[in-house]
Amino acid sequence: MTPGRWFFVAALILGVLGAPSPGSSVTIVTITIDEQGNGVEEFPAVTIGGQDFPAETVVLKSGVGATPRAPQTLFYECGPCFTANGLGSVVLNEPGTGVSDVLFFDDVGTGGGVLFYSDPAAEQGEASSLADSQDSQTFAAALTMVLGNSSGHIVTIDEVGTEGANSAVYTPGPSDPGFFVSESGICLKVVCNPQYVIISDGSRAVPAPPSLMLLALGAGLVGAAWRRHRRK
Repeated sequence: MTPGRWFFVAALILGVLGAPSPGSSVTIVTITIDEQGNGVEEFPAVTIGGQDFPAETVVLKSGVGATPRAPQTLFYECGPCFTANGLGSVVLNEPGTGVSDVLFFDDVGTGGGVLFYSDPAAEQGEASSLADSQDSQTFAAALTMVLGNSSGHIVTIDEVGTEGANSAVYTPGPSDPGFFVSESGICLKVVCNPQYVIISDGSRAVPAPPSLMLLALGAGLVGAAWRRHRRK
């Protein structure tokens, strides 16, 4: 979609919902990603001016990619995730082990996204993932490159949980990587700030697309009809 069309759509939605007031409460938009390419952006249900807006979950596009500032790895397309302050990295520290993962926010893809790197040595005995570097040396080289290209925007947080189920919750401030004030949907009416749930071990179940759910339902109905036919 061209910038002009985006502006027109935003203006149309703004005319329907109205602009956020200066005293609006902050609504948290949760972005959950894991090392296997499963990612979602979740908008909570809100009531605005007596009108109810249901909760919404958007599945993020993912794949394997690279940028001039970052080597190839798991990449999530997440336009709003790109920090307005420039490039930035979030480093995950596994207590007792050291750095295990790093997320690099970059202005690539459809307006922005995040690259996910993981040190395979920190996950011995676990299944390999799309975010795993080839080896610890490759991970160290990637870490050096992205941190050097982060323009000083680097945040380090600790993982929590038992081995095999580690994760971290990251809530960026206005000057941190990944911070944004969303300007789409309900966020044209209320102030939306992000919170990231980063799953470094295991995976996050992603909702099936509606078409697949309908297909499964249809198959179930056909099966039930066939069983009734057999009993006659």
